[in-house]
Amino acid sequence: MAALFPDLPFQHDETPMSWAARLAAFHTGGRVLPFLNAMSIPAADLATGKPEAVERLCQITG
Repeated sequence: MAALFPDLPFQHDETPMSWAARLAAFHTGGRVLPFLNAMSIPAADLATGKPEAVERLCQITG
């Protein structure tokens, strides 16, 4: 599976949702919901910290 490049690592002071928003802004210039939809990550699952959603985001970022 291809990963997003360049890598924007998770910061210790952010949530998975804020990390996704930062990734979306950098890689697409857009907002987090369309980014998560394109990556097949349910926003509600990521916002509540469901392991599957967080793991999927980690896979996408490499």
